[in-house]
Amino acid sequence: MENSMNTNIDNRILKSPGRYVQGPGALEQLTEYLQGMGNRLLVIISPNGKKRMEGTLQRCFKGTGYQVFYQLFQGECCQSQIDELTAFARGKCCTAVVGIGGGKILDTAKAVAYEAGLATVIIPTVASTDSPCSSLSVIYKENGEFDRYLFLNNCPELVLVDTRIIAAAPAKLLVAGMGDAMATWFEARACRQSHSLNQVAGRPTRAAEGLASLCWQHLQQDGVQAKLDAEQGICSEALENIVEVNTYLSSVGFESGGLAAAHGIQKGFTMIPELHNQYHGFKVAFCTLTQLVMEETQLGGDRIREEIRAVLHFCCEVGLPVCFADMGYTAPDPALIRLAAEKACVLGSTIHHMPFPVTPELVVQCLLKADALGEEYSQEFGIIYRSIQRIQEMENRFDYMLRANNTPPENRVYDPELRDMLFSLSMYLDSGEWQQDYEMDERGLLPASLKRGVLSQDGLYDLLDAYGILLK
Repeated sequence: MENSMNTNIDNRILKSPGRYVQGPGALEQLTEYLQGMGNRLLVIISPNGKKRMEGTLQRCFKGTGYQVFYQLFQGECCQSQIDELTAFARGKCCTAVVGIGGGKILDTAKAVAYEAGLATVIIPTVASTDSPCSSLSVIYKENGEFDRYLFLNNCPELVLVDTRIIAAAPAKLLVAGMGDAMATWFEARACRQSHSLNQVAGRPTRAAEGLASLCWQHLQQDGVQAKLDAEQGICSEALENIVEVNTYLSSVGFESGGLAAAHGIQKGFTMIPELHNQYHGFKVAFCTLTQLVMEETQLGGDRIREEIRAVLHFCCEVGLPVCFADMGYTAPDPALIRLAAEKACVLGSTIHHMPFPVTPELVVQCLLKADALGEEYSQEFGIIYRSIQRIQEMENRFDYMLRANNTPPENRVYDPELRDMLFSLSMYLDSGEWQQDYEMDERGLLPASLKRGVLSQDGLYDLLDAYGILLK
């Protein structure tokens, strides 16, 4: 996916939307951010989307002087629909195009605005990809086959994200967006190392590299909690952070930081029919793992091996695939994998932004190695997850007992709950579970953020000794 625009390749270029607005209920404030875009709006939305949001949109535009022309999306971002909607926009003398919905609606809105020379307003209803803020539309044929990329002159003038709407969507879509965003840092880093151009035909800026780095940082920090909150429909701080990662940081990060092997291999997956119905972000997540395996194979180093384990752990925590079987491809066909590898390595593919030569043979080797690593870690993760849960439970009891132990003896209350906690800690230390958890920690299998004071044998012995009278 290369942008062939004619520019000075020595220039550093960063593209981003004119304005990015995010928050619960942000859609109700839409007209506050439309100043300077005229008052005749073409709104492209799905039939179901219109039913869900028509009341909010009517309240939003009531008494404002805006004329709104709704056009229902017909299901495919294809040239015939773009042409039809462009003609409609011109016929109605529209001044801006507003896309409300998922990826294909948003790509259609951007393409129509580009063809008609109008301002673009993007309102995503899911956070499943990093496309909303980009200056790119993916165009398909009417039968759903990939047609081409349409590179636009500008990013949207406004991207508005109502996180109440995002929180109401299936959590799986948010997770898919995390998979897409996870690739951003590793691909931007590869582009920097190989001195490759970004997706807007310029050198990556340090700002874009910083945004890409923040993607991975916040995914690890907030991803798990954001998924849990999304499952409950809660607009939490963690969910807000991940929506920003998926929608803004990753979008500007990939376009201005650059793409590499992860998206190159994902494009090759179009050769495998069994993967066609998988979410884009799910496939990108596994391809990111494959890119890191490729780096480890070609460059080596403890840092990359640690990153592979961190990616495996994160994916297992949030429910992203780490092997072909996780994507429903339970019997990989060697011939199709070879075809996918060849497709990934075509001339102009972003896979050639890696800081070493990439061949189809290397891609096949690393796909199979990533698949094997993922299957093995997936099984191990079940054990690790149970260990983490056990350590957290025991750590809470350990902390409670430590606080109680700091209370002056004359003020201590030796209630039955305290005694039960003490017995459970004593049994934990004497059981094989404590030893198993300790060995996992020694092997570096537990997340660095996990509080693990209970794994200090001396500390646990000292605490039990202090309360020895209760154990008799």
